[in-house]
Amino acid sequence: MHVRAGADALMADGSAALPFATLSAGATNAGAGGWVLLADGSYEASLDVGSELHVVGRCAARVTLRGPNGRAAVTAIGTGATVELAGVTVAGGTSAVEARDGAHATLTGVVAHDAGQYAVAAQGAGTDLRVTSSVIRDTQIAADGTGGLAAYASIDARITLDRVAAVRNRQIGVAANLRGRLTLTDVRVSDTLASPDGRFGVGIGSDSGATVDITGSLADGNRVAGILGTGGSHVAARDTIVRDTLLDRQNFANGVDIENRSDAVLDRVTILRSGRHGIYAGNTGTSVRFTAGSIEHVNLVPGTEYSGVGVIAAVGAQVEITGVHIDSVAAVGFGATGAQTHVTAREVVVTNVQFPTNADIGVGISALYGGSVDVTRALLAQVAGAGAVSRSADSLVRIRESVIRSPRFPGEGWGAIGLGVDMGGSIEADRLLIDGAILTGALAQEAASTVSLARSVVQHVVARGTDFSAAGVWALAGGHARLEHVRVANGPGFGVSCGGAGARMDLVDVGVERITSGSTGVFGHGVYVEEGGVVDAHRLAIVDTVEGGLVVFGRGSNATLEDVWIDGVSPSRRGFGIALIAFGQAAIAGTRVAIERCSGAAVGAVPIRVPERPFESGATTVVHDLYVGRVRSATVVLDHIESSMPTPAGRAVAYGLHVGEASRLDVARALFSEGGYGFFAAHGTLRLESAVIARQLDGAAAFGGQDTMLILRDVLPIANARDDVVQLDELPQASALPPPSPVCLTPPCP
Repeated sequence: MHVRAGADALMADGSAALPFATLSAGATNAGAGGWVLLADGSYEASLDVGSELHVVGRCAARVTLRGPNGRAAVTAIGTGATVELAGVTVAGGTSAVEARDGAHATLTGVVAHDAGQYAVAAQGAGTDLRVTSSVIRDTQIAADGTGGLAAYASIDARITLDRVAAVRNRQIGVAANLRGRLTLTDVRVSDTLASPDGRFGVGIGSDSGATVDITGSLADGNRVAGILGTGGSHVAARDTIVRDTLLDRQNFANGVDIENRSDAVLDRVTILRSGRHGIYAGNTGTSVRFTAGSIEHVNLVPGTEYSGVGVIAAVGAQVEITGVHIDSVAAVGFGATGAQTHVTAREVVVTNVQFPTNADIGVGISALYGGSVDVTRALLAQVAGAGAVSRSADSLVRIRESVIRSPRFPGEGWGAIGLGVDMGGSIEADRLLIDGAILTGALAQEAASTVSLARSVVQHVVARGTDFSAAGVWALAGGHARLEHVRVANGPGFGVSCGGAGARMDLVDVGVERITSGSTGVFGHGVYVEEGGVVDAHRLAIVDTVEGGLVVFGRGSNATLEDVWIDGVSPSRRGFGIALIAFGQAAIAGTRVAIERCSGAAVGAVPIRVPERPFESGATTVVHDLYVGRVRSATVVLDHIESSMPTPAGRAVAYGLHVGEASRLDVARALFSEGGYGFFAAHGTLRLESAVIARQLDGAAAFGGQDTMLILRDVLPIANARDDVVQLDELPQASALPPPSPVCLTPPCP
């Protein structure tokens, strides 16, 4: 049937020559399966269709259907209803087309605007509505506060959108609810407006068991969420872009938001410029799988506790990300927060994480409040703060086969560390490279906090400014670090450091090498234990350090060593480079220790004499099966020490063993070769059993002080400058070169 606005209704028969004047007349006369062909013009539309009907206009720019107030322009009802609408603009009405109770409807080349509730709507089992090559815009909110949607599928109905633009609609651009199904292909949903009270503005939504399937689409300039799944719904998106998601009045703005027992599968999805999070997954029973996509430019929300995150799982949600690049986020690359919350990441790159103004540090990977993250083959680079952190009890990060490179110092706070653990959190790393961190490569601080590294490398850690030293790995104030098959290399300050009551470090098959003193001119220790820290080391190599190879300092500090090699300790500006020493009330117990190329002394136990703390003595060093070779002389500079007791300040010293005031040194089964004196004891106790002292340039041994105690058993001097034990009133001066013939001080001389 032909219809032309303004035609003569009395003469009309539906032919091209005598068209009907109204749409309703054309539809009535077309009958079941009929066609209504609309000429240019504007038509009132209020059709109820229970059979098959085709309504076709010349084109949407020339044909307009005007819907009535309070009802849809076209309503298809029942399983026998099939409606096709093409080439028209539909303006007004509660809906352009509403299909329900098993009806089918198809829209092609349609423009629908200013509908009063839902532009296209489908409800009821078996109902199917398809929209192709169409534009839906400016849908309004009904008086009861509902609607504003371009497309709405509910109660088991299905809507399919193909090559559709949904623009400037309200509350939600397109949505499925109550087990409805919404399929989008090559669809743009953009600029969805909030409700009058400032809420919502979602691009694509699903709720209450609904399903949304998205392919090759764009969600652009929406609010709260570009894509939202809640209430046990299902979302699948592929080859899709979500960008410029804006904040609502409650400061929500997530590119993709999946929560309340819903699930999402995202494949090749790009998320750009989100206002709060790139992807948010929340609540127990919620899951997200994100593959081969990217997230860029996530913003920080001022005044909020947690925002600027690329991917966040919270409150029991489960997230899996694979082959994803996260770049230029404001606070965190990805993370899990809350008990039973978990993120699994594979082949992930996180770059350019910024330092947030309202948080401690920027972070590549984060586990908080009992959350856990499992990472394999990740690259974290240019993160302003920390590569990965685990904070609070039961929080866990597992990271393997990954690289943390060049974290950026934010200008305040701790520094730019590789791994950080506190408040009882844990990090387990396997086959990890940490390269170029600032202050420390890995940090565990506070009780029950643990960082474990296996088969890993920490290198090129640098100091934070001129007033700080750095440590490759640091256990602090109750923290626990475990290193197994780990190499720590090329940094100033300390290779590894353990300090504070309750701090503990376990070293198994560990190599520490090329540690320098940096701009401070002091430190450069391979292993440093202080103020109550405890270190247990098995098969440890320390090579090319400054001032100290392994140093244990202060009350309660303790090191237990087995199979340790220390080679190449150079003097710092303090003048000495001691291989193994306990200060104050510290203790060392070692078995099978080999030392070569140190400066000043190889093994020592001495008191602490510094102006800023009380005098502290009682150091104990016990070593069984010791080799010491090539101890070189060093002129010691200790201008800050004031003492009436002999000190090595200003003297060139080179001792295999050195024990100081009220300290104890106990060595059994030892070989000393090529040094100044095999040992020197001053006002302390030295016990040496089953030892060979050979090729010492100054003498086999010397001691000084009335209260010095020497206990020697089976000690054999061979080819030394002199082979007796010399008693001196002052510390002996070591020879840099072989001395002339020795002077006999205690006749009879040999």
